[in-house]
Amino acid sequence: MKRLTNLLALIVVPLLPISPAHADWQYTKWGMSVEQVIRASGGQLRLPTPQERSAGECCGGVMPGLVGLYRTPTLVFSCLLYFPSQASD
Repeated sequence: MKRLTNLLALIVVPLLPISPAHADWQYTKWGMSVEQVIRASGGQLRLPTPQERSAGECCGGVMPGLVGLYRTPTLVFSCLLYFPSQASD
């Protein structure tokens, strides 16, 4: 039975459609600048305060470029957006 399952996997998996990953989120598109995202967010996102920047540091010194809130009908949470050109030296 295991051999049949492996054979089916070898036949079926290559037939699955392959599509590119999508990194877009809400009103952002991959590759947008900080200024473009601020405009696209309609004021939902803003530049972080110095305290928010240091608190959000991750990934080897990358600081958040923008901060804001994400709201759904039942959930509200903080979001931090990172931009690779913002890495500290």
